Amino acid sequence: MRPIDSFKESMESVKTLHALHGTLCEKLSAMDISEILRAEVVLLVSALDCFIHDVVRKGLMEIFNDKNKNISDRLSIALSTTKQMLLSESDTERQEALEVAIKQILSKQSYQSYHNIEDALQLISVSKPWSSIEKKMGIKAEDIKKQLGVVIRRRNQIAHESDRKNLMGERNDIERGDIDKMICFISKLAECINLHCINSGVYNEDRMKDNKQV
Repeated sequence: MRPIDSFKESMESVKTLHALHGTLCEKLSAMDISEILRAEVVLLVSALDCFIHDVVRKGLMEIFNDKNKNISDRLSIALSTTKQMLLSESDTERQEALEVAIKQILSKQSYQSYHNIEDALQLISVSKPWSSIEKKMGIKAEDIKKQLGVVIRRRNQIAHESDRKNLMGERNDIERGDIDKMICFISKLAECINLHCINSGVYNEDRMKDNKQV
């Protein structure tokens, strides 16, 4: 599955929850159902994080299989994986062993913040991506950084602090309209990152689709 397709699938789960929240707001107006919105924020950031991981993994596989491209020396795989690849007689098995190894290495990283995303894209030879992405989004890079920071902070408040704002345990306010904006922003950001990677020659989406790579 292409990274952008996997991302869209994840976003459908977020949108389903958002639709559920809208329906319940109409039918159960006296009940506090704000936890649904909080769950959406966590899933929203998870979708972006997973998307960046997929982009980097696919990009690294493309670079590895292209003798004209140099792979980042910041990435090292275990000798056991190298041995497995050398001993395998099947190219498919070698590719799978490498992709699993890359996935395991990347799983230790979190690609959510502005700087972490930039750092991740550098692994696949995409340097200074924000100048291109800001043009595609129609938003200045500094504003992208600020908006992304707001989403990540809200996610961290929810995931790590139970969205409590003081020692008395009061919850932070959360509004449906704010989540609407977050969904739109993250969706557009992922689409523009994907387009930038394609235009930069990081990977070929049509080939991935034809080969049905996992």
